[in-house]
Amino acid sequence: MAAAAAGERIRDEGGHSLVVLDDLAPLSDAWDKLVLALADLGQEKLREGLIKDEAGNDVALSPQTEQELVDYEGMLVSGAVAQRRGFFSILFLRAAKLHSSFGGGSMSLLPLVPGRPASGTKAQIDMSKYQTLSEEQKEKLSAMLEKKKAAEAAVMALSVGPGEVKTETVEEFISIADGQVVLEPSMNAPSTSSEAAVGPVPFSVNPKLSITRVGSRAYYKALEHLAPQIRLDLAQAEDARKFATNQDDPVLRRYEAYSQRIAAALQQQPGEPVPLEELVVILFAIQSGLADTVQPRDVSAFLAEGLDLLRRDNAKVLTDIAKSKQLTAASEKGITETFKSLLQQRGSQ
Repeated sequence: MAAAAAGERIRDEGGHSLVVLDDLAPLSDAWDKLVLALADLGQEKLREGLIKDEAGNDVALSPQTEQELVDYEGMLVSGAVAQRRGFFSILFLRAAKLHSSFGGGSMSLLPLVPGRPASGTKAQIDMSKYQTLSEEQKEKLSAMLEKKKAAEAAVMALSVGPGEVKTETVEEFISIADGQVVLEPSMNAPSTSSEAAVGPVPFSVNPKLSITRVGSRAYYKALEHLAPQIRLDLAQAEDARKFATNQDDPVLRRYEAYSQRIAAALQQQPGEPVPLEELVVILFAIQSGLADTVQPRDVSAFLAEGLDLLRRDNAKVLTDIAKSKQLTAASEKGITETFKSLLQQRGSQ
């Protein structure tokens, strides 16, 4: 709360602040302790406050109505969830962008939540509803779903650790925020707590689960069409893996190779943020098929060579993107010509 107060002062004075909270588990713990403390005062006190009607008056809850749905900020949730949500929102709603008449300052809030979001896997699927499927198809579908369920359960079991908050609470934070970046331990992270870790444990971004609810307004113009396509391409590749009946299927192998190229293109070294203009070039090159003939393991080197060639022979492309924050037809042509030239050079070697 002290960090948020400092950020609010900068915002109210017309400046821009970023408040990073390294752990929201204490906020969740505080709610649990508050509920336990109020429980000693009686059931009425436990359900008092935080839920208000349109006139701003408290909505009284009884033990019988605690799980009934109430209208909370335009959503229908149970009374108990509305109380918890109201408590968490007190912190989240402190982040704001002020109108120019109030100085135009802003405070952005980046809280880190240790835990796992819901997997979305259904407990059981009634196969009798699928009338058009043969018994063999039903068995394959059922086996695939059971395999997925077991894999997700294994991941959830491994992820449980000290300091993590419940999945229910993670989902609560996600629903309040304007979006989320989901981090997962990378392949280079220690697989068990007994393994010695040298330095910070490496994490990677899950682009499928990481979203913004602000929409395309959160992107620069140059990324409006490139960035959303990444999530779609990776989702299609994952679906191809899940539903493929033959691992040698050409379609599956094409999706696999493409998703591997995307993953390689998105890799970056810690402490080395990628400038907007370079990110635009990388995404455009991948999505335009300029790297389709490059092996996934060589994609990073290929893109680095392409950027070097672009800086040397056509630096105006990078300069234009950096200044305008847009990807024009002229810039697309320059990127395409540069990478095609690189492919020819590599082919002649």
